[in-house]
Amino acid sequence: MTKITYEDLRKCNSLARSVREKKEKLEWLDSLAAHCTATIENSGRGTKVQFDKVGEMVAEIDDSRWELVETIEAYWDHIGIVKGAIARIPDETQQAIIRMRYLDGLTWREISNKTHYVDSYCRDLEAKGLRAMGITRGR
Repeated sequence: MTKITYEDLRKCNSLARSVREKKEKLEWLDSLAAHCTATIENSGRGTKVQFDKVGEMVAEIDDSRWELVETIEAYWDHIGIVKGAIARIPDETQQAIIRMRYLDGLTWREISNKTHYVDSYCRDLEAKGLRAMGITRGR
């Protein structure tokens, strides 16, 4: 049984948020590139500037995809031990709160909306779950 720390949980949270942000950026870039391509196709022919812009977007999309893959790999490398520690929490609601916070990277507002609990109660459940894991918050 591997002992995890609060920093391990924070790292998972950070990686999960980073994955979500990179996915959103990639979706936005894909949409923008599709719009530019459609504009060129609808005009019947594109200008050099338009083709250069699409080429730059394709390069940025490729870079963004690689960044996303690397971040996902780091996330998956890190969550294995954390998942096991969360699974040992006896209370399922505390497990869910900690999973949403640290593995899914959700904000307290998002967790509150999903659970229909007020933020402060979600934080209390998190604190109880962390204690059950033998973790104290380092601030």
